[in-house]
Order: sequence, then structure tokens, then C-alpha cells
Amino acid sequence: MTDAPAPPTAVSAPPTLPSLPDAPAAVVAGPAATESTESFPAEITPRIAPTAARVARVPAHETDSARDAPPVAPRSTRADASRARLTPRPSVIPLATAGTTPERPQLTRTLPNLPPDTLALETRLPPVARPRPNPYPQRAPEKRQALVQEMGGSVATERAVSLALDWLARHQSADGRWHSYDFDDECGGCAGAARADVDIALTGLSVLCFLAANHLPDAPGPYRDVVAKGLDWLRRQQGDDGNLVADESMYSHGIATIALAEAYGMTGDQTLEEPVRQAARFIVESANQSVGGWRYAPRQPGDSSVLGWQIMALKSARRCRLDVDETGFDVAREWLPRVQSRSRPGLYAYQPNRTVTPAMTAEMMFVRQLLGGRPSEPAMVNSARYLLRHVPDWEHDTNTYFWYYGTLALYQHQGEAWERWNEIIKDELLAHQETRGPAAGSWPIEGDRWARTGGRVYQTAICTLTLEVYYRYLPLYLDETPPGP
Repeated sequence: MTDAPAPPTAVSAPPTLPSLPDAPAAVVAGPAATESTESFPAEITPRIAPTAARVARVPAHETDSARDAPPVAPRSTRADASRARLTPRPSVIPLATAGTTPERPQLTRTLPNLPPDTLALETRLPPVARPRPNPYPQRAPEKRQALVQEMGGSVATERAVSLALDWLARHQSADGRWHSYDFDDECGGCAGAARADVDIALTGLSVLCFLAANHLPDAPGPYRDVVAKGLDWLRRQQGDDGNLVADESMYSHGIATIALAEAYGMTGDQTLEEPVRQAARFIVESANQSVGGWRYAPRQPGDSSVLGWQIMALKSARRCRLDVDETGFDVAREWLPRVQSRSRPGLYAYQPNRTVTPAMTAEMMFVRQLLGGRPSEPAMVNSARYLLRHVPDWEHDTNTYFWYYGTLALYQHQGEAWERWNEIIKDELLAHQETRGPAAGSWPIEGDRWARTGGRVYQTAICTLTLEVYYRYLPLYLDETPPGP
């Protein structure tokens, strides 16, 4: 996972790494040709947000077509029995940012050759001991409600999340996945099929929505089986080499890895440890060795959009105290100056020598935060100012992928920038959530280029994760969870 999804980040305040050194920025086309000459808003001074002690007291468009590549890349339809359909569906959607899709390397995969009704049997994960502290304690109900009020949420945002989870649960397939095309087979009242076959990405994003609200497969709750079945389906898609790409993309791999890692961190389920470890190793091994970064297929020359999901995945694995190779983070450190504007540090492009865009600036701002960047750094201040020139506006420029990463980044930034952005994003998402009929709880895809690619399931998941920002990940300065091994 975008103008499309993205993240989380779209990581409960991942541990801080050493600050990025100042590096000469690569040229991102000439300023006169590619960068706006608009002035920034008035100076934004990061303000001190709620302290850890305060929280503890509470009882436990740019028109550039490449700007916001979605976390759903073209892929071919699977051939296994569990994906059989009565009518043929399109499986390859040309994306403006993709260009000509190169031949992808053959990936080793192991999938059970079972009929769908067999896979729909009880898949609840067995209860196991939790050997390590939960890295996301703020998601517990009592702490979550305190953070909602403390960090800018409301009763209305939580009600919207509740409605969205209900819609997602009602549109899960019997075998545990969320279908790109057939999610509406039982309901029959919701339009919005995806234009590409991205079941792994959609399932990962949907599971993340439930995990953020503390719905676990090994604890009592209305969505226990929903989460268990979703996680089990994701695990069954993993190849022997750790890949969760299947015939989708590295977007899907990164998103699924985040979901499995968060589930492992929150439950301590030992059956998830090795899948997460292998998935993280696959990310490191899939980086491009010449230009750097990650893109749709392993070892392709990278782009900022796909890179963001891989770094979130590696941080999520490390958050579980797994030993993650530092090489993956080094890839991001080397990538940032390559896509940063020479004249305006803190503004980023999809690839080197391309136009800077709001979505990529938001995503790379969040990546820089994960690597230890501080709100007071000039590049961070520039990023925040630029994002506030492109605040959410559903009626004129719907781009929920950008808004997802903008919300993650400015939440970490805090201060006036966060307060201004938060009020706007809340209003936009609450005003456009469906409230009646079978689609109640979901968000429409019309007008959003990347949501049309990912479909209604994608749109609903990415909007839900955006509204869960208040407790999904703590701001870095509040997070006291020790780093990994």
C-alpha cells in the first residue's frame, strides 16, 4: 500500500533510529519547469503536544500522472481453485505511473489446492502465550478513548470507524479474504469493484483496520473470527521464500507484512513469528541494487510510493522485536535525497528527476520520521507547510491515498500543522461516509483515481485507517516501547 492506499503507513510509533544526515538533494527537474512558485503559508511552529505523563494519567493536483501511484499494481488473475469465477474479469489495469510492466521473476509459492468451502472452515488461531510485551498498548479500549479526546478525535470519528468495521466484516469472503471484484456477492447492494486483482492488499488493509481498533483473533469480541480468518488467508498466500507478492505486487507484500507483524506483536502468536521474519527478509532482498528502492516487482528500480510501505513493514517487524536487517532502512536513507527537491528540501517526488507532489511528500515525510527525523528540522517544516497548501477537499480533488499519508505524517509532526489538518480531514471523511442502505459504513470511489483502481473495499479501509490515527500509532515522542533486539 495509492493516491491510493498507502500505510499506515499507514507504526505504533516505531522506535527512533539515528537522525538522517544532511545529504545533497538530487535534481528533481528544474524548478521553473516542475515546481510551483507559490509561497508557503505563514510560519508554522511545532507546538508541544500532550505529554506522556498526561496520557498516562488517563485510566488504562498536481496533474503529474505519476504523483500518487496506488498500492495496488496490475496483476494477472490467480489460477487456483479458490479464485475461480463464473465470468472473466480484467486483471491488468494500465497505470500511468507504471509504464511498461517488466516481466516479473518467478516467485516460489505454496498454496493449498483446496476448494473454497474447505478453506472457509474454522480458522481461528489457537490461543498461545504472549512472550513479549504488546507494542501497541494504546489500542486497549480505555487508553484508546483517552487518546481520541487528547489527540483530536471525537465521538463522531469513533462512530464512523465502528460503522466501517461493520461494513468490512459484512463483505469478507467465506475463505477469509476481501475480494477485489466479488466482495459484494452476498450483499448485492454495493457498487465499486476494483479494476485490478489485489486481494492480498485489500485483505491486509482490512485486517489492519480491525487490529487498530484492538479486535484480535485470540480475544473475545464481535470480530474475532473476522480477524482470524483474514490472517489465516494471508498466511496461506506466502511462498516458501517469504514472498507475499504472489501475482500482485510489492505493494501487497508490504501491506500484508504490516498486518501479520501487528497481529504477531499484539497476540504473541508464535505461528506468526516466522512468516513475519521471512516476509521482512524478502523485502530486504527485493530492493533494487542500482537505483535503489522498491517497485512493483522485486528488484525493479524503485519509486517512493512502494518504498513507503516496505519501510512501514520493516518497522512493524522490528516493533515486534524481531531482528530486521538494517540494510532495508539504509535503502530508504539513500533514496530520500534522490527524490527530494534541490531548491526546497522536504518536498519529494515519485522517482528521481520527477515533479514533486503532495502524496509523495507526505509519504516521504512519514518515512523520514520513521528514520528519526525531528519536527524542528527545516526539511520537516517545509514538508508540513507544503501539505497545508494541499489540504483535503473531497469535492474538487479526492485523493485518499495522499490524505492517509498526510494524516500519518502530520500526526507525528503535531503542533499547529496537525491541528489544522486534523479538523479538515475529519470533516471531509465524516461528510462523505455512506450512512444508508447496504453501503452504510463504506466510502464511495467516484472522483478518486486510485480508489477506482482499488475499489470500495480499498477506499473504506484507507479512510478507516485515517480515522484511527489517534491511537493506531503513538507520536514518536510519546512512545516508550523499547526498540527491537
